[in-house]
Amino acid sequence: MDDKKVIVSVAAVAGPDPVDPVSLADDVACCVSKGASLCHLHCKTREGKLTPDTACSQSLLSASAQRPT
Repeated sequence: MDDKKVIVSVAAVAGPDPVDPVSLADDVACCVSKGASLCHLHCKTREGKLTPDTACSQSLLSASAQRPT
C-alpha cells in the first residue's frame, strides 16, 4: 500500500433528530479521537430544525472547545 493521505469527515447529526449540544460534542470528540479531522454540521435548533441562526451552534462550539485535544 502506498502512502496516500485520507481526510476523514464526520456528519454527526442525522436528519431531523433533536440536538443535545453536550452529547453532540461528546460524539464529535470521540470521532476525532478515532481519526476524524473534519466535522460537517448545519445550524440546528435543539428540536433539530435547520436554522440560519449561527448562535444555535454556539453551545456546541463551546462544549467542543472544552474537550481535551
